[in-house]
Amino acid sequence: LLPERHGGAMHDHDLAILDTLKTRRMLTERLRKLFKEIDAGGNGNLTLRQLEKNFDNPDMRAFFQSLEINTDDAWTMFTLLAGGANKGLDCDDFVLGCLRLKGNAKSIDLAQLMHDHKRSTNMMQSLMRRVDGRLDRLQSLVDSGDEG
Repeated sequence: LLPERHGGAMHDHDLAILDTLKTRRMLTERLRKLFKEIDAGGNGNLTLRQLEKNFDNPDMRAFFQSLEINTDDAWTMFTLLAGGANKGLDCDDFVLGCLRLKGNAKSIDLAQLMHDHKRSTNMMQSLMRRVDGRLDRLQSLVDSGDEG
């Protein structure tokens, strides 16, 4: 009895994986279609201006809302999708970025954010120590020049 239940559980698990892959494939296709609709020039590169212009489209807003992606701020969304780059977005960057932004933050996203923040803070502190040291030396040079 037990092996049969285990085999059934594996079958259910396999079906769940297939369903997830199918959903992701369909979502990817929808995102690629949306990209082509927004890319009015057809050059394969989205600009912030194109994204902002299309944010007035209720269908586009509804689609992003169905993905739980906030479309209130086109600039923030574009920056997140572009990875901070000022250049435009190609279709792959757009699709992968939307898939990454879909839904709520996951533990790994928060852990990465905390790691990056700690690293940035350490780098800033190190820079500040170097600047303070150089300012102290500069002040010493100025003070020794005043005495002479």
